[in-house]
Amino acid sequence: MKEPEDLTPEELDDLVRQCLAEVLNAAANIAEMQLDDGAREEIYAMCDLVSSYYDIERTVIDDHGELLPIEGSLRVHRLGERFRVIDADDAEDT
Repeated sequence: MKEPEDLTPEELDDLVRQCLAEVLNAAANIAEMQLDDGAREEIYAMCDLVSSYYDIERTVIDDHGELLPIEGSLRVHRLGERFRVIDADDAEDT
């Protein structure tokens, strides 16, 4: 792996978005542990804002282990939600 100072601006942006997606995964897991629905939804609202701002697609894992995109700008609580980075150069992600 290259050192951050050796990355092109595009490579650095991709790396940061991938790391941010992992942080959002951790936050979603923390949200699931909340006993209070309001606290859970506040965490998810923050995740929605960050994922929307950085163009990180929200997905849910179905019963067969497949990633399904969540449409719309408002989050609907779903158990097992995960985030992933959209590769703008990959036609399968569009």
